[in-house]
Amino acid sequence: MQGLLPEYEINPATWFYLSSLLTVGIFFKFHRPASIRNFDLLALIAFSPGLLWVSRGFREGYDWLFFLTILFLFRTLLDPLLIRRPLLEPNLNTSGLTFTTFALLAFLLGGLVSDRVPELAQVGVLDRAEVAQLRRPLLYQLGFIGSLPHEARASSSSAEANAEGENSSPGANMRGPELVLVRTLVVFTHLLTVLGLIYVGHLHFENIHTAMGMTALYLLLPYTVQMAARLDHFLPGAILLWAISCYRQPLLAGLLLGIGGWIVGYPFFLVPLWMSFYFRRGLVRFSLGLILSLGFTWLLVWLATTIAWIAGVADPGTTWGNWSHLLRWLVWKLPQADGFWAERIQAFRIPVVAAFVALAASYAIWPTHKNLGSLISCSATLLLGVQLWHPYQGGLYLGWYLPLLILTIFRPNLDDRLAISVVSETWLSPRTQLWLSAWLEDWGLWPLQRWWYRPKSREDERG
Repeated sequence: MQGLLPEYEINPATWFYLSSLLTVGIFFKFHRPASIRNFDLLALIAFSPGLLWVSRGFREGYDWLFFLTILFLFRTLLDPLLIRRPLLEPNLNTSGLTFTTFALLAFLLGGLVSDRVPELAQVGVLDRAEVAQLRRPLLYQLGFIGSLPHEARASSSSAEANAEGENSSPGANMRGPELVLVRTLVVFTHLLTVLGLIYVGHLHFENIHTAMGMTALYLLLPYTVQMAARLDHFLPGAILLWAISCYRQPLLAGLLLGIGGWIVGYPFFLVPLWMSFYFRRGLVRFSLGLILSLGFTWLLVWLATTIAWIAGVADPGTTWGNWSHLLRWLVWKLPQADGFWAERIQAFRIPVVAAFVALAASYAIWPTHKNLGSLISCSATLLLGVQLWHPYQGGLYLGWYLPLLILTIFRPNLDDRLAISVVSETWLSPRTQLWLSAWLEDWGLWPLQRWWYRPKSREDERG
């Protein structure tokens, strides 16, 4: 971005004020000042001071983020009880929101290819030697790599260090291709999140105005801009967002939820909720997707290792090593804790974990009639609850639940989106069945459709 706009720079505090004013001007409902929508917007804006304190090294920032996480946890817990959900569209029209969304996206992606990394994204970041000594999962190590400065800054700091006879900075120890690969994954993750919000808003909420409003709010938040380079902050949220997007295809939803679980671990706590949602229809397909996710995740690790080997970053035999690093969340020990729990008695964390596990298990039977709305809000509740006991920078990983929280804030009444009414009885969706039937008839293979499709009889239609 520096090459396109010389001397372009907005510090985090300035962007906090600008984004807050834009958020209030676009989304605040001035004719209904006491609405829940306004409360949600102000609470989202309130995250920014805590992020600024964390970036300046103040431990009080984690306390503020912890408090707001509890606040939103109770908000999402009560969300299934909010039946009356009036349509509160953004104050800006669809054309203006579309322009704002793509302009913000261009600046966000432009910042990722520049050599400037915000201070907040570098909080807790270690150099490669320190990362190798710790039992941190692979996703967090990739997040560290993506938040290191670009080679322009690394080369200058290396030159200064050599002139003074000192060691170079951590960024100077990074090889260019590795950083480029991680930044490419980060760009792809942000594009997935933006497209997912538009997809859910347009297809499932049936309102393109709301869809562009959700996307604009996601890009306006200071957290998205400040932590844009951290792959570990945004990849799990993007995967879970697309699991929600594909909820009509249980096999694909289970596959995506399982991939998110194998990558970071915590999405597995959502399994009782999702299995209860598909209990009346689609449970077998969803369970099969969870099983297939193990092999599919291993295939993704092998593909990423192969690409890294072609780029000269990794060896071809490191696939199993990367896989074991990916699963380190299974044996992650507490002495590496940071953030809210770093300087507190660790025994107090045990009842928090117990309460969270009980909440995750209770979602198997509550709410009794689960629809798309309760699926979104309850998933956001569990991801919020993870931040209350997450050992590393607990409360700072807003990106894990931010897309689902935005969906919860903007969603209409979705009581009619039950699995038994929207999920196909067969393994293929009705649109896919029609396309495949037409293709088989064109090739004279129409008898094969008996293997996967049984048309309803008149008795079934009467019943």
